[in-house]
Amino acid sequence: MSQSYRNARQGFLTDMLVDTTPIGSIVPNLKSTDNSFDHNYVKSGDINYGNLSEKTGNAYITGDDPAYTHEGYLYCDGSEYQISDYPILYSIIGNQYGGRASQGIDLINSGAGYTSTPTVTIGAPAAGGIQATASAQYDNTGKITTITTLIAGEGYDPYNPPTVTISGGGGSGATAEVRIDSDTGGISRITTANVLDWWGVTNLGTFAVPDTKARKIVGNNSVFGNNSPNIGNSSLGVGVAGGQWYFAKESQDEYFSLGRITTSGYDAVVETTGCTIIGSQDVTVTMKDSKLPGVFQHSHSVFHSVPGQTQWVREGSGDRYLQDYKEGRGRVQRWYPTTGQVFTHKHGLLRRPNDDNTVATYDAFDAYGGAGGSGTLKDDTADPADQAYLASGAQGAGSWEFQTFIPNPVSYTLSSNSVVGGRNIVTGGTPIINYTNVWEFTNPGNYSIDFSTVTGSPESLQYLVVGGGGSGANGTSPGNNGTASSLKIGDGSGVHLVANGGEKGGAASGQSGGSGGDKGGTQKLGLKGGGKFNGLDGTDGQNGVTNKGFPKVDYPNNPNGGGIGGLLGFTPYGVGTNGVNKEVTGQSGSYSQTKTSNGSFSGLSGIAGILTAKFSLSGGAGGNANNSRSGHRGVLINAEIRSNGLSNFTQQSWSVSIGGKGSNGGTSPGNGGSNSNGASGKKGGTGDGNKGGAGGGGATLLYRGSQLVIGAGGGGGAGADGNDGGPGQNGLSPVGLQQGSQALGPGSGGKGGNYGCVGGGGGGGGGGAARNGFTTPGGSGGGAPGGPGGAPGGNGGHQGGGGGMTGTSSLRSDYFTAAQQSQGSSGNGYATLNITYNNDYWTPGGGGGGGAGVWNGVTGWDALGNPASAAITVGSGGSSPGGGVANGGKGYVKVGLGVVTGWEGGTTTVSIGDVFESGSADADDWDVDVYDFGDGSGVTGNFKKPTETPIIKIIGGGGTGATATCTTSANGTVNNVSLTSGGSGYTEQPYAYVLNGSSAGTIISAQVDQNAGIVSDLTLIPNSSNQIESFLKFGGVNGKTSKTRFAVVKPTDCTQVNYISIKAARGNDSNGGNKPEETLKVYYQLNGSETWNLIDTIINPNASRVDPLIGTVPSINSTWDGTGGNTKWYTYSVALPAAAKQDGVKIKFEQQRANANSANDNADNTDHYGIAEVIYWKEKVTELIFVPTAGAISKPAVDSLTYTVQGETGPGITYSSGLNASDARLTMKSTTKVEPIVSLDPDFNIPLLVPYRLCKYLIKAF
Repeated sequence: MSQSYRNARQGFLTDMLVDTTPIGSIVPNLKSTDNSFDHNYVKSGDINYGNLSEKTGNAYITGDDPAYTHEGYLYCDGSEYQISDYPILYSIIGNQYGGRASQGIDLINSGAGYTSTPTVTIGAPAAGGIQATASAQYDNTGKITTITTLIAGEGYDPYNPPTVTISGGGGSGATAEVRIDSDTGGISRITTANVLDWWGVTNLGTFAVPDTKARKIVGNNSVFGNNSPNIGNSSLGVGVAGGQWYFAKESQDEYFSLGRITTSGYDAVVETTGCTIIGSQDVTVTMKDSKLPGVFQHSHSVFHSVPGQTQWVREGSGDRYLQDYKEGRGRVQRWYPTTGQVFTHKHGLLRRPNDDNTVATYDAFDAYGGAGGSGTLKDDTADPADQAYLASGAQGAGSWEFQTFIPNPVSYTLSSNSVVGGRNIVTGGTPIINYTNVWEFTNPGNYSIDFSTVTGSPESLQYLVVGGGGSGANGTSPGNNGTASSLKIGDGSGVHLVANGGEKGGAASGQSGGSGGDKGGTQKLGLKGGGKFNGLDGTDGQNGVTNKGFPKVDYPNNPNGGGIGGLLGFTPYGVGTNGVNKEVTGQSGSYSQTKTSNGSFSGLSGIAGILTAKFSLSGGAGGNANNSRSGHRGVLINAEIRSNGLSNFTQQSWSVSIGGKGSNGGTSPGNGGSNSNGASGKKGGTGDGNKGGAGGGGATLLYRGSQLVIGAGGGGGAGADGNDGGPGQNGLSPVGLQQGSQALGPGSGGKGGNYGCVGGGGGGGGGGAARNGFTTPGGSGGGAPGGPGGAPGGNGGHQGGGGGMTGTSSLRSDYFTAAQQSQGSSGNGYATLNITYNNDYWTPGGGGGGGAGVWNGVTGWDALGNPASAAITVGSGGSSPGGGVANGGKGYVKVGLGVVTGWEGGTTTVSIGDVFESGSADADDWDVDVYDFGDGSGVTGNFKKPTETPIIKIIGGGGTGATATCTTSANGTVNNVSLTSGGSGYTEQPYAYVLNGSSAGTIISAQVDQNAGIVSDLTLIPNSSNQIESFLKFGGVNGKTSKTRFAVVKPTDCTQVNYISIKAARGNDSNGGNKPEETLKVYYQLNGSETWNLIDTIINPNASRVDPLIGTVPSINSTWDGTGGNTKWYTYSVALPAAAKQDGVKIKFEQQRANANSANDNADNTDHYGIAEVIYWKEKVTELIFVPTAGAISKPAVDSLTYTVQGETGPGITYSSGLNASDARLTMKSTTKVEPIVSLDPDFNIPLLVPYRLCKYLIKAF
């Protein structure tokens, strides 16, 4: 019958309607061989499924879908489902097949753009709470995918949950909400245990069902359980061949069971069996009163007399209780006894003789009858249980009584002098030392040495430790410090040496050179060692050279004014490097400014390092006359400042006076070009009609401050043509450039001559500059020039006018060089300044880097306590600040371990262990030994000394709930215990244990108030708590085939022992030791026996274990076992079996390791355990205890004795009945049920080479 759930179609041999299969059950559903769906053909999104019977072949034409057809079941295809849809199924299978349950912090928005891990911040809890923490994960799309709770925290309000902030990581927009447990106040993860409590809340997470597609479930255990997934006896592994496809006879029993069995004929079953007497009987023994011997009938004669001076009978008479005589006088009188009393007496019973044989009770011993009323009981009104007989003597009186108490435990700890017994030790003689074990570290970083891999007996440790040198400064950029190198042997209490790095060279400042870096010093942090030197400091770097500066133009190469670095004798290691002068670049360039009007050149004050300064000055051009007569161009002077004038060039003021162009001639003569400082051109001469001459150009003048240093002459004006056709004359060229060091002066040009008749006017002369007294040659024109360098004008005439002469140009050769004169401007004059400069410079020298400190020495190995490892840090040299400064010399560490390879002379003895009488492997080769503690880093067994505060466990006594804490001193010993809760229901003294942590041997005793049913007090036994000095390491290598490690404790009286404990550490690859794969087991050996008997596993590194004293112990992890630098130690325990409760019992701790091969690391120093203490806890005992009572002996204790007589015999039986029983005849009755134990005895193996049908597996979900 086909179902409507999910889809209505057939295709399987079984369709289930209603069943009672438990949720979580996985059941097979056989597939038909045809007309069915196949796993490999799935068409996504197809909704119009027809009935398979309507189709031909063995599949839909349009594709398959393996969705299940049975209500209440899910298909086991590995699919992931929401926990909220199937909470009960999740509570059974959890996330063992996949999916991810909510961690208590659920994403609301995944955000975007995340490129690195963001920070998750959770709001703070209430005061006294524990802060919760979490981390986020992102994917390659930049979205946050999950948030993992790291610490659940405590003290949060579930009704006002804290905010969750996701920041950083390069992204934004991610938001989340948090779920708080109302009981703990912490973040509540969804687990199989609490899922139904949170059902109905969104975001419970997901889980997956098993993926059994194309798989066959084999075996008889749970799916994905511990049974082998292969059939028969085949071996697993890539490339492994073999195995058999059959069920072997010895394995078939697991696949069969019998139904109900009915038995009959009980009364015919008769058997004879041996018997033993069991049980116990209390027997009370008392003493019977005995009559005192009587005397025959007699009479007394009483005499009266006067006594002597001695009134008391001396004690030496033998009777201390005789009365004195009564004083008096009288006659002799005979007295006859008429009545009498029979007196009896008895002896007190002792379980054990008193140690003091002079102590006696007095009762019947009194000297005369009737004295008992005053001499028997100490207090006859007391409770009978508290009555006591008077006894002679205050000391030694008392009685032996049975008392129940808890004996003190026996604790064995190791000191720095402890050894493992059974090993060959050579004393005396001279050791032959070989330094073949050398470790050299030349690159900065952290390293470790595993000394336990060293074979032989180490004798001395040689070392060289050099810090990193400081780097020199690059001018104004300081160098960098070198870092320290260090050597720490074990935990550093013996040898811990630090060679500090040299310090950086100081930066130059202003005109001062940098200071040299300080030398690196040394530190001795350990108590032992130090070598032959007490540390060698480095040397200081030298200061850089102080200078006003090193301009690059003057110093094209580094002036090498840096300080020299500090040096060592171990170059190149640890040296400080030299400082240098820093080249400051980017200060060069050019300057150009052209002036076309009067004024100074601006912007020169910030220019330094001038390479060239060139001026180009042009005077104004002369004017043109009619008929295309041209005035002369102004003179162009190019000149360069001499080199000796460059350094102070910008300190001077450079200004110009620009010459103007002369006006053209015409109807009126042209005017001369202007110059404000007296070097103007002059007007042209008058001509006939419109034939006036052109004006001369003004000179351009350059001033250095107030000194005229260059004058560029103005061009001469053109003469006009005459009206009779006589041609005029162009302006005339100047004379050559005048150079000299004399002072220069300006001069205006001469006026052009006027015309005659019909002639043209002459051109005006150009302005100029020259030394005083200089006259520009030429005609006089219309008048003389107006000063030095001024040029004469052209003559007028009857025909064309003469051209005016160009003004003279001059310069001061003491300021300029490379001067050139050429034609310049055809208009107004101008002046251009072009400067090229290089202001780059070298700073004063930087300081040299300081040299590093050094340790160099040898230390005896015995003084170090046989350490397991060494931690090395190699410092780095200070990095270069640039500018060609070398890096500081890097650090260096070299360690050599001298090993004794033989002896010359000496005596070989066998060690006697103070705790461990022997250990693996043999007398000359071992992998278990006593070590000093390390620093808890690395993976070599370098465990750190316990530092955690111990805990107190109060167990037994008939009650529960008593708790206590303790405090410790600086050395780890317990100095105080405090009862925090007395609990309830206690009827007798409970056991009180001090466990875990830093102390050893600590003993406390609990007192009980039986009326209140509480633990009323705890007492710390004085001086019982000891510090832990060393530990036994299961680690190292041996040269034997067997890699199993063991240690045997010396024989100990275990008669009253109930638990054996060790204070131990487990390596976890970060707490100083390598993680072991093997368990640590405990065995015992009885006195006189060679057989070792397994007690139990005391440490399981791979699975959770319930310890009888400390509770649940998880598999190895960092939380329980500690992180780097924080090894955690716990008290692990096993119960001692009854058979082992004898005297002289040996205990063995064994780590069973496979022989070394390529598939394991057992040939190396791996798989570490550490044992710091062995404890034998005692169980409650009832023993005879002497209870002293001064002057009295307990009446109940000596009037009767009660003995418990037991039927059994044996070592633990004090009083045995000695009875034996003969054999008993047993006849079975029909009322006795027989429960057959059935096993299968197959005759042959069952082959599996038979056809079987495919099936799909369904899991019951609801």
